[in-house]
Amino acid sequence: AVGQPTAGGARVRHLAGLCLLVVEDNALNRQVASELLMGEGAEVILAEGGLEGVQTVLAEPERFDAVLMDIQMPDIDGLEASRRIRLDERCRTLPIIAMTANASEQDRRTCLEAGMNDHVGKPVDIQQLTRVLLFWTGGATPAPSEPPPPRPGSGAQVLLEPPASILSRFADNLPLLQTVLVSFREETERQLEQLQQARDDGDLRGVLAALHGIKGSTGTMGARALSHLAMELENRGRGLTPDTAAPFLEDPSWLLQMRALLVESNQQLLEQFQVDASTGLGQEPLPALDEDAWREALQQTLELLASGSIQVLDRARELKGRAPDSLREAAAAFAARVERLDFQGAQALARDLLPSDAASSPD
Repeated sequence: AVGQPTAGGARVRHLAGLCLLVVEDNALNRQVASELLMGEGAEVILAEGGLEGVQTVLAEPERFDAVLMDIQMPDIDGLEASRRIRLDERCRTLPIIAMTANASEQDRRTCLEAGMNDHVGKPVDIQQLTRVLLFWTGGATPAPSEPPPPRPGSGAQVLLEPPASILSRFADNLPLLQTVLVSFREETERQLEQLQQARDDGDLRGVLAALHGIKGSTGTMGARALSHLAMELENRGRGLTPDTAAPFLEDPSWLLQMRALLVESNQQLLEQFQVDASTGLGQEPLPALDEDAWREALQQTLELLASGSIQVLDRARELKGRAPDSLREAAAAFAARVERLDFQGAQALARDLLPSDAASSPD
């Protein structure tokens, strides 16, 4: 099976040697997908939207072995991004795999018609995704295209998936799951704020986009009831038009219900996986650096940010833990942006913290 150890005990890294572009606007989904793929040995480059994904591919098409493409994104969707990529002669055979919570046969056909090669559902199953990637990059035979078996106790009344099911989605990597859980509530609250703003503005399209993102990211974390509610609300909203949406948008009850489910789900997840949200994973703290040494370390981290390296996650956590008292608040803000994979925001903040001559050097 994918990801299992060999007879000698060494874990097989099935995607070693592959360079993959992940195009995904949801920060939590980017983090989970990138770290799982890196765990299988792949080099991972991230793009935060459809336009950035197209630009990244066309700048260096020979660099990538495959593209993993979200469908619903705020600038251009994954279908349009794939069409634009296919217009370039150099990209006619580049594998493009759709990743979407919409997993019907009609959705699959729509993806294929847009020039994509295949379609995998969300939440991402790393074993299935690995098999699909190996097939399209010439490394394995295709896996049977069968829907996953129903999980026991499925239904909106069940708050969370079973812990073993959640952990398996993270390739049984408990430290990775714990790391993501530290920022899960903050990231989902940010999405709920976007949802409330769209609702207050009477923006039905914005509400549907926010609900779709919440459905995917909470499903990844195993918050079944919250993900199910987001799906039901999204389906309800898709049957409306701007002229008929007012009663739905003006109803305060469903947003309150989502917030309550988030608090309860987050608390149970933290307890089940033994995470202290205030301290992260509880590692022994390293000694604080002085201001000059800390800024030198930040400069090195800025260079990682400019290259798009996912290794910046570990460096940002270290900077947060080793910040002198005078820079502790800024270090926490920087680490929070990196953990959300908001690399552009993190770069801007880092430049504000560095001398002007040092901050300009990575560009």
